[in-house]
Amino acid sequence: MEKLPISILEKLRGHYLSGTPVGEVADEDYERIKASIRDHLELLLNEHSGVLEHVDAYFRDVKNSKGYGMPELSEFFFNHSQDKETRRERLRQALEHLIKTFEPRLTNVQIEDVDENKSAGSDAAFVSMAMRYHLKASLKKREDVAFETVFLPDKPAKVEEIDT
Repeated sequence: MEKLPISILEKLRGHYLSGTPVGEVADEDYERIKASIRDHLELLLNEHSGVLEHVDAYFRDVKNSKGYGMPELSEFFFNHSQDKETRRERLRQALEHLIKTFEPRLTNVQIEDVDENKSAGSDAAFVSMAMRYHLKASLKKREDVAFETVFLPDKPAKVEEIDT
């Protein structure tokens, strides 16, 4: 079976966010790999686009880092020249592009826009502004994984694993 690739940040750092060296996690250790993917997605969705552009000259074997990170979120929350559905769809497309580009362990990536009127946890005052998405994907021909993220205007994005 093909060896799982690692994310750009793990390649640059040489270890996972947990501190575990990249070489110490077996491809069969799905729980640690899923936790690593969740951590990486959370970082990716909380960085501003272009944050890693300076590394391209130093790491020729790393996928081009231009565009790593989220576009300016205020465009999705406060750009009233577009209707809410258009802004939500643009954010869904941006998420899909980022994940397909920068999380090489996932294939068959699908992003679903989840109704914002469902609970946003303790942020009930922001429910109408919450943008909630489900990510469903395959872990490089091994098993399916699913995550949920909620974007709020003044809070960092959180990524949680959910049932597939």
